[in-house]
This record gives sequence, structure tokens and C-alpha cells, in this order.
Amino acid sequence: MSMENEAVLPLFTWFHQHPEVGHTEFATTKKIKETLKKMGLEPQPLGTLPTGTFALIKGSHPGKTLLLRSDIDALPVAEKAEVSYPSLNPGKMHACGHDIHMTTVLTAAQLLTERKTQLHGTVFLAFQPAEEVAGGAVELLDQGVTKGCTEFVGLHSEPLLPVGTLGITAGCVMASTDTFRITLTGAGTHAAAPHLGNNPIPVLFGLGRELMLFAGQKVSPIHNYVLSITHVEAGEAWNVIPDTAMLEGTIRCEYPEDRETLKKALYRLVDSYAEAHQVSADIYWHDGAPAVLNDEEMVQPAAELARKEGFQVKALEMAMTGDDFSHYKEYAKRYQVSDPELQPQTKPLALYVKVGTGLGAPLHNSHFKADPAAIGPAARFLADFITERLRGR
Repeated sequence: MSMENEAVLPLFTWFHQHPEVGHTEFATTKKIKETLKKMGLEPQPLGTLPTGTFALIKGSHPGKTLLLRSDIDALPVAEKAEVSYPSLNPGKMHACGHDIHMTTVLTAAQLLTERKTQLHGTVFLAFQPAEEVAGGAVELLDQGVTKGCTEFVGLHSEPLLPVGTLGITAGCVMASTDTFRITLTGAGTHAAAPHLGNNPIPVLFGLGRELMLFAGQKVSPIHNYVLSITHVEAGEAWNVIPDTAMLEGTIRCEYPEDRETLKKALYRLVDSYAEAHQVSADIYWHDGAPAVLNDEEMVQPAAELARKEGFQVKALEMAMTGDDFSHYKEYAKRYQVSDPELQPQTKPLALYVKVGTGLGAPLHNSHFKADPAAIGPAARFLADFITERLRGR
């Protein structure tokens, strides 16, 4: 079976028409496993995770282990894009291009399987659930199945680039993605008698304004960062001052040191502001994915190969969006420290490629659509690049 030809479009169409959100990708996982088995590969369970899978392509020659990752979940977005193969699951769509990711990685896997006798080392194919709901990569990595992987390759659909273009950039590609929720508690009372209570809503408004201003005073003005307040909630009736008021949002950073600086500064600001206004504050902080960092050792040969294969190569500006692909390299570093059997090792390396899938609506938009013409060339590039990396070039 040549997946690069007759099977690519039907496979992509199937994934597009059957989107499933994080932790519910049961049909998607089944389809991936069936496709892997047709290649002669053995899909493996991801420990205790009910969805997702992995498989190994073992070359005939010794070498390192390189992980190629595809996320598999969709978004709770009703599709409005004009395509001949619309989503069959109401209220869900592949608005982030994971259908492209899965098909591309499976196509690359077929090409790599066909050249096993020339392949050095092992390719670890990771089909990761729940990337969009913040937790899938960590859940997969906590199963311990990726120990021994030293290099990591990921990809993402990019609607800012036409088909035939790859975004290959050294350094920071995507920001870290932390979230916060702040709940202020005052004293509720009748709306006509505010002096008998302590209304947390005006305090929340003031705190929100301070939060939007404070970040610029804490990090270098030439560093990329974002602080956005995205959800505010308080009260249930027009004539009742509530006890509590809540806001939540996200902080995105290019540099790890800024990430820690802003977290500490947020806690100090909230505590001092709440004390000054005689309300109590409860802060929930979630450490999201680290920034996605591309290593020059992988970027340079990838860009050279892409140009050789006829791609236009663009060095894109970093995006303040995020991807939990960044966890893979971070976990590999921890494995090397905690497991003496894995030492000595070269430092873990990562490459995250943005695949031009046609100019159009942005990611996470109901009108987003990706051109499947990008799949074949991108799969060939990934297979060739991985072959060369495992050969030590």
C-alpha cells in the first residue's frame, strides 16, 4: 500500500469528518491503530490512558531513538468552512489541523517502514490525545513509555503559509502557556445598602486594570509576553451585592525567567491589592506548557533538506500561542537526571515545523480549513529528515 498516493486523501477525509475532543478520541484512536497495523506495525496502549497510542519503527541498524509526535484531538467548534467533507460530529471540528497532523505522520510512518532495512535506530510514533485541553503531553509522558528518546520532532498546520512552504525557525517558536484564576471575597449585602457589606466587584475591576499594566514593569520591553484577562464573573441578581468576584486569564512568555518573574509578581500584586481593599484573595495558578524551543542543531539541516526538496523555507516570528510538544524535551532532560541507565547522553534536541496548509482563516476559527495537498510533500520531508538524523547526519 502506498499511503503517499491513493490512501492519503481518504484517510485525511475520515479524520476531518470524525473529530473528537480531548480524552474522547476513541474512534480516532481505533482508526490510527488500524492504519498502523496495515503497515505491519504494532500499536501499543499508552499505559492507563484510554485514548491515543504509540508504535515503534525499528531500523535494521543500531542507533538512537527519535520521537515523531502527532496530536489527535479536535475542538468544540461548529464547522462553518466550505468543504466537501464536513464534520459529521455536530459542534466539533478539526479547527487546529490535527487531521493534517495525523495523516502526515501516518504517511511519513509508511515511508519509514518501507525503508526499515536502511534505517538506523528507532522511530517512536506518538499519537497524543488531549493537546487542546492542556494535559495530554504530560499524561502521555507520565506513562514512562518515551524513556530513551533523545530527539523530538513535531509539526503544526500553518494558515499563514501557502502549500509548499515550511516554517523552520531556530529558538523560541511558541510561548509558554500559564493560566490563573483570582477569586476575591468581600461581604455581600443588599444593593441599596453597600455600606453594610464590602463589594468585591469594584475591587476586581481595579485589580484587573492593575494586572493589565503591571507586566510591562516587570520584564524587559524587548521580550515577548502577553497577559490577557479572559473571563470575569460576579453576582447573580441586580439588587444583591455578592460575596465573591472572580477573574481568570493567561500569561504567555518567550523566556523562562520572565515566566517565573511574572508569576511571583502576580501573587505579590494580588495579595497587596486585596489587603489594601479589605477583601481576601484566593489565587489558582496552573503551570502550562513551557515555550516551544527549536534547537539550531536540528533547524539547520532541516532547512537545508527542505530547500533541497523544493520547499520555500520561512523563519517565522514566534507566536504567543502554545503547544504542549515542549514537554517532550523537558521530560527527556529529567529522565537523564533521574535514571542512571540513560547516562551519558547527548542533550535532548527538538524540532517543531510549521507546515503551510494554504492561506485562510486562522487556527481555532470555525472557517479554518487546511489544504490536504500539503500532506504528501510534508510527509516525505519528515521521513527523509528522520532518516538522515538517525543516520547521524
